[in-house]
Amino acid sequence: MWSELLTLRTATNVIDSFGDVTQTYVDLAVYANRKSATRAEFYNAKVAGMKISEVFEVHTEDYSNQEDVIYNGVNYIVERIYRKGEGSVELICTVRGTK
Repeated sequence: MWSELLTLRTATNVIDSFGDVTQTYVDLAVYANRKSATRAEFYNAKVAGMKISEVFEVHTEDYSNQEDVIYNGVNYIVERIYRKGEGSVELICTVRGTK
């Protein structure tokens, strides 16, 4: 377990000396478990007009409310998190640009 390598990404806006705003990223590589969405979660998301693409379980200490996950070159949005006690957090994700 904990064999999938993914990137948790935080986007921040930076104002340069000219007053222009640029977006920069802080990436954190972490190990995770790739999981399947539960049947209820899958159908509830479908009713809400979303398509759950991936579910990842990461260590609690690795997750700091990042909204983006990159896995196998695909950018995902964290739609929901599920805290599993003290040790881990499940990130329920959809592919960026699809809902």
